[in-house]
Amino acid sequence: MASPAHPFNKPSADIILISSDDVEFRVHRIILAEASTFFETMFALPQPASTQFSGAGEQTANHTDPDGLPVIHVTETSTVLENLLRLCYPIRDPVLTDITVVRGTLEAAIKYDMDWAKELMHERLLGLASAEPLRVYAIACLYALEDVALAAAKEVLQQELQSSYVEEMEEITAGDYSRLMYYCFRKGKGAKPYSFSRGCAPRAASEASTESDPIEFESDAPHPFNMPDADAVLRSSDAVSFRVHRTILAMASPVLEGKLAQSPLFTGDERETGQAGLPIVYLPESSRTISALLRIYYPFDEPELNDTRAIIATLLIAEKYEMEKAVRFLKALAMSTLDMKSDPRRAYLIATRLGMREQAIVAAKYTLERKDLRAYCADMEEVSAGAYYRLLQYRQHCVTAACAAVHSIFDDNDASESDSFCTERDPACWRELLRAELVAALAAIPVGLTVFTAAASAMKKLASSVACKGCKFSHTSPMKTLAVCPSLFKALDEKVSRVNLEWKSIPFRSLHSEGRYINFQPNCIRAGAPFALV
Repeated sequence: MASPAHPFNKPSADIILISSDDVEFRVHRIILAEASTFFETMFALPQPASTQFSGAGEQTANHTDPDGLPVIHVTETSTVLENLLRLCYPIRDPVLTDITVVRGTLEAAIKYDMDWAKELMHERLLGLASAEPLRVYAIACLYALEDVALAAAKEVLQQELQSSYVEEMEEITAGDYSRLMYYCFRKGKGAKPYSFSRGCAPRAASEASTESDPIEFESDAPHPFNMPDADAVLRSSDAVSFRVHRTILAMASPVLEGKLAQSPLFTGDERETGQAGLPIVYLPESSRTISALLRIYYPFDEPELNDTRAIIATLLIAEKYEMEKAVRFLKALAMSTLDMKSDPRRAYLIATRLGMREQAIVAAKYTLERKDLRAYCADMEEVSAGAYYRLLQYRQHCVTAACAAVHSIFDDNDASESDSFCTERDPACWRELLRAELVAALAAIPVGLTVFTAAASAMKKLASSVACKGCKFSHTSPMKTLAVCPSLFKALDEKVSRVNLEWKSIPFRSLHSEGRYINFQPNCIRAGAPFALV
């Protein structure tokens, strides 16, 4: 096992930290306790003579090193751990210039509640904002550092990087990214104080809208989960006992079956229940959620879940317990509650959140018929910024393809003798007028049907002073304008259909969704507020 250099190899050390890459740091409890309330609390707890701790402060198997010192295994790499310890010890601070290392050290400082280290990493991020503003912005949103997010947003605006991509966008929410784009659209003149990272973060592992009010007394679940031939019990967070059958549960969830195999025995009143001695598993989910999941497997009525958010919250629990049938059922149910045509953006966001690629592609195609995709909505807080970025990029690629088709058709059909009625320009001004109208219209809605609305607008302008006298008074120019529409319609749809939506199968598990930070309501963008990329 490797050992770091001075001062983490001193014989006076009284505890050992071992990094995730097996580097051994010999350190002093008194210094750790002074720097970290996490370690101070851990060391204050009574422990057996020889105990090994995990980085989360949990006791594990009995273990000491050959010198008899207690050992704590942590999840941080040796690089991050050494940087963190150097910030705690009275020695020269490490020189941190790599943003990835700064982020790792900041996360460890937050985890172990080291205020001084957090402050130093906060300042270091501010110093890196001009060099890597988009990455700094994403990290600031992850750790709710509003002043750092604002400094980075100013740099993003100044350097015009709001349409760029960084890997950290897979960790922050689309809401975080939406607020950045809105800030840039407003040229930094949004509401004060401006908030970037305080959106409606999802409660991924918890149950949002599926929770029921807690009760202070125990009760039994209604039929069919109170049958006398049940051979196991699931106890919900609101103290409702579900009497279930292990055969069904084993087929439904290997996770729950494993928990039952290691569970204590139910000690209910045998006179009332006749079921004392059954294995019991205590679950952190509400009775409403447990009932919905179990009903998918029992031969009774399916669960009544009509709200999309409630379905998704239940689906996440099904994934947690590896209930494959429930996952498939709930995914299909979630998509059935959505209308692809009337609200394709929401359908895309939810399909992406659920990892349903085919549905996301269909929804993305329908979004092309909408003028704007950048208005804020609450569903953005449940999808990664990367997924939202890919939707915006897909739209931009479709716009580029559609406009390229227009220019190709017009460039291949130059002015001819039949355009001789145009008295001023070559090519004919009716052509250039229609081309301009098409490009402008397709920038907003890049689909084939747009050519007809653009042609109608072009004909109105042909009758005005915009056109030359020949095109203005000739009956030929509007006929030519209409004649080109069918071929344009076909060419545009063909070009756009060749554009592919980029897809990344990355589970969205940001720090927001892990519940590390308090959720705030957004105060900078009202729902439905439209804006455009600068």
